[in-house]
Amino acid sequence: MSSAHLRIVLAVAAVTLMAVTALHRVGVESAVVLVLAGLVVGFLPFVPDVSLSPEVALLGLLPLLVFDAAATSSLTSFARSARPIGLLAVGLVLLTAAAVAAAAHWVEPTTSIDGSSTRSRSQRPATPTANPSVAPMAAE
Repeated sequence: MSSAHLRIVLAVAAVTLMAVTALHRVGVESAVVLVLAGLVVGFLPFVPDVSLSPEVALLGLLPLLVFDAAATSSLTSFARSARPIGLLAVGLVLLTAAAVAAAAHWVEPTTSIDGSSTRSRSQRPATPTANPSVAPMAAE
């Protein structure tokens, strides 16, 4: 990264930090400011493209975010919100599964809603006509 690109990235970071600080005093959450700043910065033509490898995000940033969330949350507020969290976690999983089953049934009407035909298809061994790379193994 050249020094000009580094200066641009540091300037954008400084402006974002000042915006977070100023709007936090007004009562706007920092996450909202960061999302809006990311949207604005993404459309600026003079800001260089910055890429981040998934390993850095998963191993470097995610543990810090989880630790911060654990350190700043209170056990009483979590206990107070345990029922809605649990209902949303289970309910949204069931709703998503039902939506996927309905979409699969709509795309291919022979697919049963319970997905048993889809499961049996995915567990069936590959045939040489479906995948030519297994033809030598199937002939043995």
